[in-house]
Amino acid sequence: MAGDKLQQAEQRLRDGDFAAAEQLAKEVGPTYEAHIICGRAAMYSGHSQRASEELHKATSLDPTAIPAWESIAALHLNCGDVLEAAETYENLLTLAKEQELQEKQREFLWRISDAYDKAGYLDIAENRLKELLEQELSEEQQLEALCFLADIQIKVERMAQESRVQNAMQEQERQFGRMTRSISGLRLDVDAERAEEQELEQGGLADTLKEIVGRTMPSPRYVRFHEAHVQRYLSRLKAFPPRSSARNDKRMEALRECVRMITTSAGGCTTPFPFEAAIWLLEEQEELYGGALPVYKSDSMEQKRSPNASPLSSPKHRSSLGAPRVATQLNWFRGNSISQNLNGSLSTQKLHRMVSTVKHEQEQAANGIGANGKPVLTKVEDFGIKLAHQFPWAPTAAVAVGLALRRRFLSSPDAPSGVVRRLQVTKTLKGGVMSGADSAAGWKALAELQYQNRQWAAAYETSVRGLEWSVRRRASGCETLTHFALALRLCAARCLRRLGRLDEAEYAFKVLAGWVTEGVSAFDELSGSAPVSIRQQALRGLAKIALERNDTVAAKAQYERILGKALMGRGRPAEHWAHSEYAWLVFEDGDLQTAKDHLEKALKEASREGCAVTEAELAEHHYKLGRILWTMGGNMRDDPTMARGHFEAASKEECDSQADACAWLGHWYKDINQNWFKARNCYKRALALQPDSTMIAENLKFVEQKLREQKVHVVEPPQTPRRPGSGRLDAPGLPSAIALSMGRAHSANTELAEISIVRSGELPAHIRGRK
Repeated sequence: MAGDKLQQAEQRLRDGDFAAAEQLAKEVGPTYEAHIICGRAAMYSGHSQRASEELHKATSLDPTAIPAWESIAALHLNCGDVLEAAETYENLLTLAKEQELQEKQREFLWRISDAYDKAGYLDIAENRLKELLEQELSEEQQLEALCFLADIQIKVERMAQESRVQNAMQEQERQFGRMTRSISGLRLDVDAERAEEQELEQGGLADTLKEIVGRTMPSPRYVRFHEAHVQRYLSRLKAFPPRSSARNDKRMEALRECVRMITTSAGGCTTPFPFEAAIWLLEEQEELYGGALPVYKSDSMEQKRSPNASPLSSPKHRSSLGAPRVATQLNWFRGNSISQNLNGSLSTQKLHRMVSTVKHEQEQAANGIGANGKPVLTKVEDFGIKLAHQFPWAPTAAVAVGLALRRRFLSSPDAPSGVVRRLQVTKTLKGGVMSGADSAAGWKALAELQYQNRQWAAAYETSVRGLEWSVRRRASGCETLTHFALALRLCAARCLRRLGRLDEAEYAFKVLAGWVTEGVSAFDELSGSAPVSIRQQALRGLAKIALERNDTVAAKAQYERILGKALMGRGRPAEHWAHSEYAWLVFEDGDLQTAKDHLEKALKEASREGCAVTEAELAEHHYKLGRILWTMGGNMRDDPTMARGHFEAASKEECDSQADACAWLGHWYKDINQNWFKARNCYKRALALQPDSTMIAENLKFVEQKLREQKVHVVEPPQTPRRPGSGRLDAPGLPSAIALSMGRAHSANTELAEISIVRSGELPAHIRGRK
């Protein structure tokens, strides 16, 4: 009878009818089970005092029974007394150990840790969790306990760091009477110190995070632990001076850990942070060691340095092992395109051939071509593609894709339109950079592409924002990206000149010319840019500003500094633009032959293999050479392959001189060839590109007047229906002249829609009669 009522009371308790459950339990009498049911019913009804009395009556009847103590602990938690609940669970743990209840011991250890965590006693909670991890747990239970332990240890670490920061602030106040460093700087120092100290702690946060990262599959649930694990490696870098060997060792260690997380066989990363960190670390490597070629060591030279070497180090023995070898200087990220089998004799001639071959492969690798002629990926591109596949929404993925496209496909001869592709890559890069991607190469490539797209204001804004990002990055304790900052300053100065802000541009160019001597900026390969000499470009900018101020003497002096230093071998060889722009100044002075020689050097240098030159720059060279040949006169002007050929090449590309090239092409057709129709078309296009030119308008008016004077008739191709059963057009009765003009109009080998000119006096009589 009593047992049935207890079962009914428990059922009412489960159904939520607490009053009925308590009434049925009271009818049973003062038993252990009845007091527990009454206590739980009172607790669920909100009567905490009555619930406590009932539950303590149950413990007085059987002090070693666990259910009553569990209900008391739950009552403390319900009332917010987490410390009382923790002490109650401690008693329960003791009872479970005495009764050898393994499952209950694991449960109570977890609940004790949770209660002490809520009460703020993190050290006790950490110890209890470590005790729990020593129990026999399933893989799922062990992983959950590790995650809980990591959460507590992260809280402990934050409290320890905050205490250190406060102590450092007080120490500065005591020594100097004021704060000599910012609070953010103190936090960075403390974070770096603690990250390094954690490596020496057994069972600390570092070990816990390693365990979690090694056990977890890709899942959003474990994102915070993976990111904390990577951040710990990044924080350790800041404990060492910038550009020091110790810091570089820690950087490589962090990079190896990121690569291990990216390429793990467990299924990949749970967060894009390892990909982003790897790319970020490789950008620092590019800043410090960018452009460094491999060092080729000869074993015969080593043998000379080691006269007492063992027989194993003899040239003969090492020749069988592959004697000449390549020792790279931290350029691992550039891809694996260098030949691995470099065997052969130790003759100097063969070693030179080997070095030449590897250098050629290095140049090809810079353009994404491997030793076997197939495209290869750099490590940055490899990480970027994996990131784009696994986390396509990440801003860094968009930047990585945009950089890879710029580096590999913008100069492809099969591209339908370089302008269209450049705009698409610009849009991709802008979406990633403006969404928060931390990529120096992305900022640089975006600014340069906007400048190439003639978006001067947008390129200047991007350059300024990129420099501000660089300052914030340096303030956070990262390496100073000097080459990146120089490249953006150069782009900003160019944009200022294009926008007409000459004084600001002149100051920026002078600063750049004074800061650097000779050298190629870094981030060229990562951002898909051509190698650039900052100093030469700064001097070039000063020359262009002098030209805009009509000071040709100062402009020539700047170009002569570039060309003269290169000729004396004291700097980089002069680039194609230096010859071209200096030739134009010489041409304006009347020295036609010297100007012609420099323009031909410019085109030769631009056509050299490996020279990165844009179509717009080539068009400028062709226009200038065409003008010089026109001025030289004679065959230089009359030959269609000379002046006209260069004008035609320049008129096809969008550049600063496109309108002038079209106009001078019209001059050639008007004065030399006397083809009024082609001259008119050239002038029309030139006037569309430069509507305010009175010279072009007058020449167009003159040509149109000539056409009216000659009473030109334009013969349009007739719309003749197809003859039934015939697969070709039939034009019966048409004279041969019109038939030929139709053929020319439809021929794919002639220029677009070339119109036949037939003078009225030459028309057949039956056609003149129709008129």
